[in-house]
Amino acid sequence: ENLSTCLQQQGFNAEHQPTFFLHHPHVVQLVHIAFLSRKHAAYFTSNTASFSLCIGVYFHLDHLEHPFPQEFECHIRGILLRNFQQRSPVQHVSWFHPDRRRRDIWWMARDGSNIETVTHHATRVIQASARRWLETYSDIPFVLQYLRRKSEKDSWKGGPFGFGAQGSPA
Repeated sequence: ENLSTCLQQQGFNAEHQPTFFLHHPHVVQLVHIAFLSRKHAAYFTSNTASFSLCIGVYFHLDHLEHPFPQEFECHIRGILLRNFQQRSPVQHVSWFHPDRRRRDIWWMARDGSNIETVTHHATRVIQASARRWLETYSDIPFVLQYLRRKSEKDSWKGGPFGFGAQGSPA
């Protein structure tokens, strides 16, 4: 099963690939398949078929309805993390460099030999985590409570992120 089919089976609109949208009355939920640019692929010694799975929630506030927001425009954003071991293609940095342990990038072999394994695991993560995460962070009372109690020391671990710190106008 490919990623597009998986997302469509979960109700996402595939007209604007690689971004998939699910519309609700007061919120737009999205999953964006962010392929590596040539520059990033060269840095990671990978290829442009490697990707991240970015997710986001865009609230329709007042009259600012935006039916197809970009992922970076979402009020709450996150990243689905890889749930299986992959050897990082990054070889030009220290063994202790964090880029060697990244789980937010799904590495594709240059020859495409691991495409079935990678897409299988990515679809499983989408099925297990994406909708639950999106539904949780689409609930405005929950988001407000979360933001009130969120510590600045909370670790990143895939999100949520995209909002300002306490006291920030963002």
